[in-house]
Amino acid sequence: MIKILSLVAIVIAVLSSLAIFSGSITGLYSKAYTVMLNPDENYQRNITVRKYYNLTVRFRYVPTGSDISFDDEDAMIILKDINGNGLMTFRSIEDGKIYQKMDKMDLDRISTIDAQNVGSFGDVVDQAVNITFYGTKAYLTIIVEKKGGTATVSGLILDDLTDEPLEGVGVVAFEKGLDPLTDQHTASSASSAEGYSLILPTEAGGKSYDIYVTDYKTV
Repeated sequence: MIKILSLVAIVIAVLSSLAIFSGSITGLYSKAYTVMLNPDENYQRNITVRKYYNLTVRFRYVPTGSDISFDDEDAMIILKDINGNGLMTFRSIEDGKIYQKMDKMDLDRISTIDAQNVGSFGDVVDQAVNITFYGTKAYLTIIVEKKGGTATVSGLILDDLTDEPLEGVGVVAFEKGLDPLTDQHTASSASSAEGYSLILPTEAGGKSYDIYVTDYKTV
């Protein structure tokens, strides 16, 4: 009877230790390798994981556009969590980039970003963050717009058949992709007696515009 009780105690102790070991491991699984084990075999193999990443913070006008190159020692970039709490602050931008080694767990906590005093660009507030990964590199793109400034679009309105300058032709600018039948235009003008037209989009900011004329077919 004593032997049976001792055996039961040993089994319970082993099962308890296994439960504690396995129960403490949670999270997403990432397969490392497959191994066949034979009796009395001791197999050793290292596992390499990606805990740290080289983060590059870059600036663009549009997500799929080219990186913007500029230097600014006074810039302040704030990475924030889902509750708006600051996680990390960067200063000094060189060649349009900020580099920082970061833990993947910290990267996963980033939800939005602020950018202040960034060169000739307007401030960014609570911009949603989308981090992309390539090997051990991580990229965070900040979309910016140029400050103020008024851009101009100008040119002559000419008849296709006679090359005659046309007066009074309406020229209208819409932000790219908007519907001229339903959306509000950004700026407009009518051509002068010499056929000259000048329009002033007041919110240039690195945006693209579709230019239309009214009542005439373009070629």
